[in-house]
Amino acid sequence: MGGELFDKWQESVRIDADLGAIRWKANLPRDKEHIRSRHSEDRLTWIVYRALEGEGLVSQFCSEVLGLPPVARVAVYYWQRLPDSERIDEDIDEALAEVEPCHTAQGAQRTETDLLLLTRDWICPWEHKCGAPRSEPHGWRQRGWERGDDSELRHEYERFFRPLLRNPNTWHDNGNRFAQLLKNLSLGQALARRWAVAGRALDVHLGVVINERVCGKKGDTYVSEFHAFRDAVSCPADRLHRATWQEIRKWLGRRQEPLCRLACEALDENDLL
Repeated sequence: MGGELFDKWQESVRIDADLGAIRWKANLPRDKEHIRSRHSEDRLTWIVYRALEGEGLVSQFCSEVLGLPPVARVAVYYWQRLPDSERIDEDIDEALAEVEPCHTAQGAQRTETDLLLLTRDWICPWEHKCGAPRSEPHGWRQRGWERGDDSELRHEYERFFRPLLRNPNTWHDNGNRFAQLLKNLSLGQALARRWAVAGRALDVHLGVVINERVCGKKGDTYVSEFHAFRDAVSCPADRLHRATWQEIRKWLGRRQEPLCRLACEALDENDLL
């Protein structure tokens, strides 16, 4: 993770640094430096959505920027935790054990959703990427997927990925290329059943926030990768959502609320965008 580092993570995240979810994230050994970077998408995720929550704008933002169905109230989970909790939500923990049983049994790192939006009608996991402008848009790929075909950590996904794809036999290749997205879609479906209202499972959506400046040597972008993902999966296109950090900055820039201005400042500090 490049970018100038703040001396303290509390200076980096700026808002609600006393809450449990960000304290948990900032004190993970693998994330201690990451969260202090101006390039950190975790930092931006916390600042932007805590600003929206603080100003009562989450529902409006979801509808106007993210393209989600309008609702009166949206619950926001950061890295599978409510803002004031260091502990993973119990239902999410159990759903992860359902879709990643081998990882759970072995104590391996499981899927960590950047953001999860929940309403009475729908659920939407989100993956957020920044990426350097001249980098390859490979952030959704699975590290270590190349391990032998008998890897149980990889094959535990087959039964979940196959039903999600137009061509189930592509589960291996698409499972590598779109691992993070397919894992979150699988998790979303498991949670939609657990959080059913009056016996009706929630509608499952999936979203990504990307940097529109990322472009690889062959012209590949996160936009083109997302279009390829949308073409590969069997779920309705109107349940797959894409927004850019630049679009978020533009929307926030039209607002006058103090916390929205704070979020704009944080986005402007990230020179990758």
